[in-house]
Amino acid sequence: MVRRMIITFLVMSLSFIQSGCWSSIEINQRSFARFMFIDKADLGVELTLGFPLPNRMVASKAGGDNGSPPFTYVTKSGENISEAYNQILADLPRRVTFGQMRNIFISKQLATEVGLEPFIDFLSRQPGLHLNVNLFVVDGNSKEVGSIPMVFESFLTDILLLYTKEKIVHSVTIKNMLISIYRKGDFTLPILTIGKSGVDFEKKRAQWMGTSGMAIFRNAKMVGTFDIKETKGARWLFDDVYHAQYSVISPTDGKLVTLILRSSNTKIVPNISDTQIQLNIKCRSEASVMSSESSIDLTSSRELKSLEQSFETMLEGIITKTITKSKAMKTDVFQFGQIIKWRFPNEWNSLEGNWRDMYASKLVINPQVDISIKRIGAVQKPEWNRFLHQDEEPQ
Repeated sequence: MVRRMIITFLVMSLSFIQSGCWSSIEINQRSFARFMFIDKADLGVELTLGFPLPNRMVASKAGGDNGSPPFTYVTKSGENISEAYNQILADLPRRVTFGQMRNIFISKQLATEVGLEPFIDFLSRQPGLHLNVNLFVVDGNSKEVGSIPMVFESFLTDILLLYTKEKIVHSVTIKNMLISIYRKGDFTLPILTIGKSGVDFEKKRAQWMGTSGMAIFRNAKMVGTFDIKETKGARWLFDDVYHAQYSVISPTDGKLVTLILRSSNTKIVPNISDTQIQLNIKCRSEASVMSSESSIDLTSSRELKSLEQSFETMLEGIITKTITKSKAMKTDVFQFGQIIKWRFPNEWNSLEGNWRDMYASKLVINPQVDISIKRIGAVQKPEWNRFLHQDEEPQ
């Protein structure tokens, strides 16, 4: 009897396993949104969603130049983002699903004039939207990102995922933004630029996408930007430096030496006294020499140390300039206040209410950079370079 009951149970279990999808919406009734583009429109907000097209996902066609890309975009406008989204739902024959959303693009105009507060409210009410979705600001119309050629990858998703995975840009997700909003509303987002440069050999001369610094937000509204050099300083403060390249003036003859950072670490130590609030920013890194126009002797420990000190002084200046700009805008995008709160919770109670003013006027920053050049490559210029022009007559 017991054996018969066990067999009956196993048979019923197998029937459940083979019964197909239990979801209330079948997969062929879904539209999987992978991108979201948000722009300012005359009516209010213009929303664009990007969808892959399963019926075109054939290996011979994906990313091909046959006029039938395996994805499409649907655009609608409304007084707010919710109305624009409902307009899209009204036109699609399938139910929109955000479970595969990977990237959201926001135009610089919308971020500056309107801000992200309505957008944040919309995001927080979408349970299907994952918190690890990457956010970008586009210098121009955000929809132009969808026009870039699929040269190295077949899908736009793959390109942007590599941007973040390879740390070409400082990755900021919905989760990062929501945490910053909860704290005080100061944060940064990476900026993408769209242009013709870079597609000289593409037949259709489509737009090309590149990176261009960071957008600075206060109270969820864009108030300024970090340029490329300042962005490098910001990434030190975010402890997100990866294979960064710098050109340093040689202390021996004033010519350029190009270095690349192989590993790095940033530690921020706060200190509060009766007279001031100080942050000691300790940055350590190992570097390699990529190229040199200088005659500096890198085998000499004295000259190598001199080059390291020049590099350290340059980086300290970049970090200081970056923090000075954020202080001028009264935007604690590096979350220094939270570091002070964790270390000195009692003192923070008296600082929190007026922190932006304190940050702008009272906070003392002390960057300390320690660079160690481990790989110097060729110790001198090649022998042929030294003798190549020795027979030429002086001009």
